[in-house]
Amino acid sequence: MKRDNGSGCLGFFVLICFAIGLIYTGIDNWIHSDEIKAKEKQKKQEFVDFWKQSNINFFSKFKCNSSLSYDESKSIKIDKFYIFDTNHVYECNIKDFHQTKINFKKSDLFNFISEEIKNANVLIWVKQVPGEQVGSYGDGSRAIRLNAEINFINISENTIYKKITVPCIGEPQKEIYKKGYTSPSKNFYFGSLPYDNISEVIKKEIEN
Repeated sequence: MKRDNGSGCLGFFVLICFAIGLIYTGIDNWIHSDEIKAKEKQKKQEFVDFWKQSNINFFSKFKCNSSLSYDESKSIKIDKFYIFDTNHVYECNIKDFHQTKINFKKSDLFNFISEEIKNANVLIWVKQVPGEQVGSYGDGSRAIRLNAEINFINISENTIYKKITVPCIGEPQKEIYKKGYTSPSKNFYFGSLPYDNISEVIKKEIEN
């Protein structure tokens, strides 16, 4: 009986190619290791420059909802505030946070904004939260507008002392497209943060 060694030769060839690929990758990484390390260091420094190290340290211990209580009696006058926002689905991690744009009409109000939490007495957390259903689709899915929940936090007391909710802006998509006909109905959230309205709420709180 004649033995067919074709498959064995093919397997050996593939193994050789794989080994060569590993060797090439290793050599390439070794040659460019300094460049790779430099890019990683630059990326890390850009992150620190954007967020500030003191804020990174603060948020590393920030437990979001689990660490905050609500108490209106802890209300304080804003001397300086730091503001950030989150999407309606988020991880309690600074990488999921955003620096919120403020559109004050009076230039002197910008003096109340602090770039670092350590220099502020109020932390403002704008959370996108589900609001009202404004429509539905043929399969029973629901179009739900997001709201911007503005939480004023007394930093020294680690307490939310005021919540103000304003609707997000924008319109739901007219149609939805889903794979298959058996997909269950679901909620479709829409809306962008209303920066002008958020700024107006904060202005009133400062001037209160």
